[in-house]
Amino acid sequence: MSFQGTLDLFGLADILRMLAATGKRGGLLLQRDGVDGGVWLVDGGVAWAAGRTGPGLGAVEPDALAEAVRQAAAGGSLTAALLDAGAIGADRLGEVAREHVADELFDLARWSDGSFRFEQDEEPPETLDPPLRVEEVLSETERRLTAWPEIAGRVPGRAARLSLPLGAPVDAGPVAVDADEWRFLAAVGGSRTVADLVDEAGQGEFRTCQALAAMVERGLLVVADDATGTAPAEQALRAALAQVDAGGVTATPGGGGFQPEEARGAEPGPGGDAAGPAAAPGLGTEPDAEAMLEQLISGVRGL
Repeated sequence: MSFQGTLDLFGLADILRMLAATGKRGGLLLQRDGVDGGVWLVDGGVAWAAGRTGPGLGAVEPDALAEAVRQAAAGGSLTAALLDAGAIGADRLGEVAREHVADELFDLARWSDGSFRFEQDEEPPETLDPPLRVEEVLSETERRLTAWPEIAGRVPGRAARLSLPLGAPVDAGPVAVDADEWRFLAAVGGSRTVADLVDEAGQGEFRTCQALAAMVERGLLVVADDATGTAPAEQALRAALAQVDAGGVTATPGGGGFQPEEARGAEPGPGGDAAGPAAAPGLGTEPDAEAMLEQLISGVRGL
């Protein structure tokens, strides 16, 4: 049996429930704007799902993963190749596979348009054993859809760039981080995209973004400016550089630091009269000062 339609008339959840109720085996293939996705069923249960991302295998050694991908491209099974190579344990691989299916269904459920067709007896590229009950995966999908707006409000998409904050608030007390948060902080370094962190985390897009959003809320991470793509720390330094270039900041002799020119008192001239600001040059005209600030900016990027 084969049937087809459009997602603006039939929602993904309704289609899966209908296929599960009749114990169907095959592939539900979806397409939207040139992007393909699919959900495969075995005896009415969800055996696999695929879309824009692969399983979260960031923790697998790159050489072992590359070899497994090569075998899968030649018609083999990615999960079987990873197990045969001992690259990942069976229990951990099962967790990764189930999270991958949940992540892909969450992504596909957000398609408000597009087309679908069901091909009976089409075999899945990989298989969960046993398959997941449709109502179980749909319940998890609904939970994620409900939580997503709040997460997206703090982590606005895979292209968003995260960085470490410039500094802690003055009144901030000691900050405790757990092992997962520490790994994310180490991975972010100076600045990384959400997509990079999802790939490396090995726990799927939803869970990774959920963890990152919680860290943004706590002030452990900050989101780069959407317009410039720069992290707040770099923005602050570049703002200082712009102020310097405008000639509004000078260096106080004797190590007094940077001060606006108007804030410095007039200094006596040769005859004892006030002769205006001291002759110390503004940093805006000093190439060495600009180079110093650019070096600081580079340092922020490379933290």
